[in-house]
Amino acid sequence: MFITNNQNFRKGKSILLAIGLLSLAACSSSDSDNDGSGNNASAGGFAFVSGATPSFDAGQIERLAINDTVEAAGTYPATLSDIVVRTDGTDVYQVGRFGIDSITRFTTTDLTTPVYQYSVLQGEASPNTTDIVFASETKAYVLQSGSSEILIVNPAATTDAEFISGSIDISVYDADAPDAVNGVVVGDRLFVLMQRLTGFNPDKVGYVAVFDVATDTEIETGMGADGLNGIQLNTLNPASLQYVPGMNEVVVSGRGNIFVEFNELPGDPYQGGVETIDADSFELNLLVDDGTAENNQGFFSASHVASGTRGYVITSAGFANNTLRSYNPMTGLLDDGAVAGLENLDLITMATGPAGRVWVAIGGLEPGFILIDPADNTEVARVATQFVPNHVVFTEN
Repeated sequence: MFITNNQNFRKGKSILLAIGLLSLAACSSSDSDNDGSGNNASAGGFAFVSGATPSFDAGQIERLAINDTVEAAGTYPATLSDIVVRTDGTDVYQVGRFGIDSITRFTTTDLTTPVYQYSVLQGEASPNTTDIVFASETKAYVLQSGSSEILIVNPAATTDAEFISGSIDISVYDADAPDAVNGVVVGDRLFVLMQRLTGFNPDKVGYVAVFDVATDTEIETGMGADGLNGIQLNTLNPASLQYVPGMNEVVVSGRGNIFVEFNELPGDPYQGGVETIDADSFELNLLVDDGTAENNQGFFSASHVASGTRGYVITSAGFANNTLRSYNPMTGLLDDGAVAGLENLDLITMATGPAGRVWVAIGGLEPGFILIDPADNTEVARVATQFVPNHVVFTEN
């Protein structure tokens, strides 16, 4: 039984919903003390969850209070469904994606009135904003999968006119649009993940471009091809980046041609996996291979590293038919069987929360999160959400 309140919504299934849920995978962490029961023993922390109804016709960000138990603690104003939540460590940001085209900033305490909502629309067409990546209190980068530009913005801007301060041209990676979907700042460098799709078809390998955050100029990594400065990946259709400080590596989650039933691309669709990039040398390594058409565990729809000895992948055998598997980030070897019996379920994404617990998002009739202890891969708690979650971030207050 879930800890917090439940709400049933209309059942709905569509290709757009499948694509929307599968395309979302991300990670965030904020450690705090724990009483050993799987729940945070320190008062004052929050989880903020972005999600959509099962029919994908509305979205919202929910606030969960993390005390001795995890309890529902209000929502920000409802919106259209294509949103994702981010945090700068203090405040909460709603990234409005296709057709919404805005960045909305909220405090963690005022659930009714945003600090601001600024448009990122530069022309008539929606840029399909995918992410905001923070370099400082006054500098961040807005990624857009439908545009060849990365926007440079000021998160502390007090007017719409002050928000966008510049841009970075990445059209060299794809004449149409490089499909920049996720980013991470490591020290003084910005890593940007580009899918390089044609429509939803992964007909080119993904790339990671690296920029100097002081000058916004691209860094020559020595890992590119055809004159490109970035890091050419081994995998198709990459979904997310995660920086793991203990490993000093940027982890890339590649899904391969996971939408093979919707396209006619030739070749083996299993060209995904978990790759690592050394944050200093940019050396690339395929850590976990998703296999081949003849020998695989399913497409890797999402991945997450919880510690130096525990990583996770969500393997997919089809829409809402996913399984949680664990692996050793030192060896790249997948463990046998499903984690905590989580198989053939609508598993969506993962993040590390307080006390190192891994929050695994789940859809279905009882949406929410299953909390896993990475020490022994046991389920320690379940937390309900009103909407189907696609991402979660954590703040200390």
